[in-house]
Amino acid sequence: MTKHREIIEQVRAQAFVLPDDEGRVVHSFLGSFGANWDVEDVVTMINEAKEVAWVNNVLDHNLRVTAANGKAYFFQVDQEDKR
Repeated sequence: MTKHREIIEQVRAQAFVLPDDEGRVVHSFLGSFGANWDVEDVVTMINEAKEVAWVNNVLDHNLRVTAANGKAYFFQVDQEDKR
């Protein structure tokens, strides 16, 4: 069992479903660049991360993951699912 089990549950619950059921993604940004990540790639990053933390972000990208390479990614996930 992963030490970030509850965070991973929130990531999976809040992932967006792509049109025509082509997969599930989580939006992120790094600096000024945005991107959609496959939900399982985000889970892998969380499991391998240097740090995972909830933050208050004005753009609702409230999950900060500092990857193994030291870069901080902000994912559009809330600490509690508001849907």
